[in-house]
Amino acid sequence: MKRQIVVTATVLATLLMNPSLGISQPSPTGEREPGYWQPLATVNVNRPVSLTVVNNTGIPLEYSVRNSQIQRLSDGGQVVLGDYTINPNAQSDRDRNLHVQINPPIEGYSQVLLHFNLESNVRNNNVTVTIRRANAGQRIDRELYFDENGRVYVF
Repeated sequence: MKRQIVVTATVLATLLMNPSLGISQPSPTGEREPGYWQPLATVNVNRPVSLTVVNNTGIPLEYSVRNSQIQRLSDGGQVVLGDYTINPNAQSDRDRNLHVQINPPIEGYSQVLLHFNLESNVRNNNVTVTIRRANAGQRIDRELYFDENGRVYVF
């Protein structure tokens, strides 16, 4: 009986910690489907991709592309990260997609919630993400994900 209670409590705690885990998957077809988890931009995977990050949060941010070393971006700053390839046929996830983490630095700002606004420019295969503080009730963002088909998601 005691074991059953512990198992039930563990399962409930796991589900309550991240209730959106099951619905936060990209559409298998790439088409719009019901729900909030939709690509916000697209890029051409046959050409190098660039990403422009604009910080309008009022605080410094830290970012990392493909798990590289963490870099700092000051408030009001802008950085162009470019010439990333997305290869749908690559063997490793590192080359098959592009993953960008953007967070406030831990010291003093860890509770600041961020919201990303995306714009894409098909001509130069660039996505511009303007980051600001999230308003009450808005989506809270921390990461950009470019999948192997060129769809860009935030989560």
